[in-house]
Amino acid sequence: VMALFTGKNVCNGADDCRRAVRQQIKEGADVIKITATGGVLSNTRAGLEQQFTDDELVAIVETAHSMGRKVTAHAHGKGGIIAALNAGIDSIEHGTYTDDETVALFKEHDAVLVPT
Repeated sequence: VMALFTGKNVCNGADDCRRAVRQQIKEGADVIKITATGGVLSNTRAGLEQQFTDDELVAIVETAHSMGRKVTAHAHGKGGIIAALNAGIDSIEHGTYTDDETVALFKEHDAVLVPT
C-alpha cells in the first residue's frame, strides 16, 4: 500500500494532470483520488491550503469523467473543498472545514461528503 505514496504521481500543470489520470486508469484505477488540500499528517508546508490550481482540478475531473471514472478528493481546508466542488469532483473525503457555504456547493454539484 505504501507504494501508492511514493510521489511518483505528483503532477504539474493541467496537461500533466491529464497524463497522470490517464496513466492511473491504464494501470487499472477504478476511481481517481487526489489530495485537494493537506491535512493533519501532511508532509507539506501548504498545510490545509489548496494543492492543485483550479485548471488542474478541472483537467483531472474532465479526464476521469471522460474515461468513465469518478474522482474523490482528500480535503480538509475550505478553499480546497470549494475549488474541488466547483471543478466537478464527485466526493470529498474528510471535509473538516465544511460550512454552510460548502454544504450549498455539495448540493449544487450533487457531490458526496465522506466525513471520516
